[in-house]
Formats: sequence, C-alpha cells, structure tokens
Amino acid sequence: MEIKNITNEAYKVGLDRLFFAWDKKKQRDRTGLHASSIIDVDSFCFREHILRHHYKPKKSTSWARLLRIFLEGWYVHMKWQYLFELGEISLAVEKAHYYEFWNFYFTPDAIINMFGKNCVVEIKSHSMNGFNELRNPPANAVRQAQIYMHFSGIPYGLILVENKNNQEYKVWLIEYDWTIVKPFVERLVFLKKLFLIYKKEGRLPKKCEKCDFGGKDCSRVRNCNMSHICFGKKEENKIYKREEVFHESIGH
Repeated sequence: MEIKNITNEAYKVGLDRLFFAWDKKKQRDRTGLHASSIIDVDSFCFREHILRHHYKPKKSTSWARLLRIFLEGWYVHMKWQYLFELGEISLAVEKAHYYEFWNFYFTPDAIINMFGKNCVVEIKSHSMNGFNELRNPPANAVRQAQIYMHFSGIPYGLILVENKNNQEYKVWLIEYDWTIVKPFVERLVFLKKLFLIYKKEGRLPKKCEKCDFGGKDCSRVRNCNMSHICFGKKEENKIYKREEVFHESIGH
C-alpha cells in the first residue's frame, strides 16, 4: 500500500541523497588533478581540468548511481586495509600525497612490506563474470599503480582484485615500467602549459572530440561535472567561480 502524495520514486531520490552526504563527508572539494584522472585513456579532457581549477563542479545526474558503486568498493578497500594493519605489513593506508608544482594528488590504497618488498597496493572489485575472465591484472589498475610507483619511488606494485559475489581474489606483483607512465607524465607537462596559457591569455583548450561532436546530449557531457561551465554562458558561470583559483606554483 502506497502513501498518497508520496511516490516510491520520491523515497528513492531521498535515499540517493544519503550517498551525496557520504561523498561530501569523505572528501573535500579539490582543485588539483588526481592520479585516477590523469590515467584516463577514454575520456580525459584538458579543458575540463582547467575549468575545474577555476570553477566549482556540479554533480551530474548519474552521480548517485556511481556513488552507490563507489561505496560498495570502498568497503572492500576498508577490509583489506584493516587486514594489512592487523597483519603488521602496512606502511601507509590512504595517505594523500600532493605535488604542488603539478597541482597533482595521488592516494595509494595502501603501501605494504611483504617478503622484504615495499609495494604500492591497488585494490579493485569485479563482478563474477569480470573476475572469472581475468587472466592478467586490469589495465586501469596497472596504470594507476604505475603512476603511484613513479611518484612515490617505490619499484613494486601489488594489484589485488576481489570477486564481489564470493570474495575470491587474485593478486599480481608488478614492477615499475617507465614506458607505461611516460604518456601520463607528458600529459601533466602539457596540462601545465595550458594552465599558463589560460592564466596569461584567458584562452581555453578546445572541447574534447566527443563533446564537440556530440554536443550537450552526448554521454560524455552528461557525466562531466564541468559541462555546466563548458557549455554555459559567461554571466551564468560567475556563480560557480572559485575565490582562489591558482596555486602559486602554476605561475612558476
């Protein structure tokens, strides 16, 4: 029996707001670039990251769905991080690192010492089908671990993937590989140059190809937290302007 005037959908929307509350408590609004963004091979956008540094993001309509997935994975991370500490092999858990020159953040899931090796740990969780198909570590996990190894100076990474359905897991020990990291370091260098151009000339990079071709209705735009600025009007965008837009390092 449904209560009149209050729909099931209204309750669902209300419950979705709990995930936004979790997200807000979990992390502050950073202007810097995180490692998980710089290694994006499918939808990285220089324009988005410059805009994010100057304007406040606006959560996309699909963000609640993504937060539900993130929170489920977060508990898998918590379990393993607790076990690392319990087993006294943990050197650091979720320790944030910041490189001011690049305005760049990275936060390894954990750093452990096992069998005499210091390792950056990257934890992932997969569905049953995805897990069973894994013969090698997931490419995105390898890229993330490699960028962490590069900036931390730790030569080994441990990729840990857990099956969401039955808690089976697989692990791979990997070694640092400059050839994997190189394109993302080059991306950071180019992004730095674009920041300087925007600071001196007020000129933004072009929209990424997907957005330029698909316009406001393409999936890339719908899922972008900066699309309201990218496609918005200058006067309307003022309400999202950040008060402090540049770290001093970006002008160096």
